[in-house]
Amino acid sequence: MGIFSQLPAHQDVKPALERAKNSECQAVLLTNGSRANTEKLVRDNGIEHLVDDIVSVEDFSIWKPQTELYRLAALKYSCAPANALLVAAHAWDVHGAIQAGFHGIWIQRHESFYHPLMGNPDGQVTSLVDAVDLGVQRLQ
Repeated sequence: MGIFSQLPAHQDVKPALERAKNSECQAVLLTNGSRANTEKLVRDNGIEHLVDDIVSVEDFSIWKPQTELYRLAALKYSCAPANALLVAAHAWDVHGAIQAGFHGIWIQRHESFYHPLMGNPDGQVTSLVDAVDLGVQRLQ
């Protein structure tokens, strides 16, 4: 488990977060991990100036993909779920967000298949930069 605290960010993370910042979108990381570990990963990868906040399941004692977690995270920022977008490489995470009323974009990284029983995400892409670009278009 210690290796999770040392993971390097994918190469497209920094440029994608820069694009989000330039489009005046808030970049909030929603994690099933601990806040401390996620803060360390952000800091170690030099992207702390691009991340507006981190929401951990520790904040609400609810795990993803339970819809209530996504709704509570949006409420924390006074954001209606319909105005929120979740981008994730896990189809179950995108599905949970969509069920909570969010927009959702799936990045095909580790999973090769987005099961049709989970409904349709707003987009399926292979890069985080493409996800941010598509997400900004969807939310305008």
